[in-house]
Amino acid sequence: MLKQKKILSVWLFLLTFSLSAGASVTPSAGEHIDTAKQMALSNSVTWRRSGLRHLYDRMDEVRGAPEKIGRWSVKQYQSWEQGSMSCDHQFVLLGVDRLVSENLILGSTVDLGKGSSYYNQGLSSAQTIGASVYGTYSTGNGSYFAALLKLGVLRLKSILWDSEEKNTSQGIYFGLGYGHKWNPLSTFSLDPQVRLTYSRLGAEAITDKGYSIQYDPIENFVLAFRLKGQMQIGQSASTYFLLGYYRDMMGRVSGHYRQDHNKYAFSDSLFDTWGRARVGADYQLDEKITASFEAEKMFGKEYQDHAKLSCFARYLF
Repeated sequence: MLKQKKILSVWLFLLTFSLSAGASVTPSAGEHIDTAKQMALSNSVTWRRSGLRHLYDRMDEVRGAPEKIGRWSVKQYQSWEQGSMSCDHQFVLLGVDRLVSENLILGSTVDLGKGSSYYNQGLSSAQTIGASVYGTYSTGNGSYFAALLKLGVLRLKSILWDSEEKNTSQGIYFGLGYGHKWNPLSTFSLDPQVRLTYSRLGAEAITDKGYSIQYDPIENFVLAFRLKGQMQIGQSASTYFLLGYYRDMMGRVSGHYRQDHNKYAFSDSLFDTWGRARVGADYQLDEKITASFEAEKMFGKEYQDHAKLSCFARYLF
């Protein structure tokens, strides 16, 4: 009887070993892969949202108001979630533009940002540093063109599975826009616009004892449609609304995870569709100071925040 129990125990052990050996991804590797995907998604969204929108907004602002051309700045805090991952990012953008000719405005910016991301099995902190040039040209009949180029880096410090790694990825943005502004009324204007923006964040690798993660380059190609309406009220005040639709036609992350001589491929999709609605009012206090009120709401999985209300003033140096 004792001999039969020993034979049964050996048989059960062999059966358990056989089932474990046949698994394609161990539970440990599966959890590591989920965290690796989360970090790739966080890096891509952080780079995609590092001030690009403000370059387009700036060109829209100064195109019809040459008195606003000069030095400008933006400071912004952002946060977003996807599943169990949460991220935040804040940045400061400093810029200057000038009127080169009657129809051409050129400008340049530098931006600095930092943020944190929290995953299933770790966390990371990121720094973004970028420099941009931009320009907008008006044809004289209401149509206009816009272009921008940004180069930068994303510096990442990650703490995964009790180990710390530091990496740097190079990034690039290139964008084009076209729009046509017309005035159905003497005090009211409509300004539809279409934009195409390509961005790329370079490959990176994380290596530690027993495992390694190799990320492929991350590319985005965003098509945007935007409509802005503005009404002038007297000589000093104006109100406006803005609606935007954005679609990323390439946004994916992918790579490979290695553990104990086993290699696993992974991929996931970025937030690919989102929207934006904004209303506001400006009041010119004097030749240099403008007071503004603005309410904005973003739509889509990427944006979990409520409507944002803000009051601010612009000073022309």
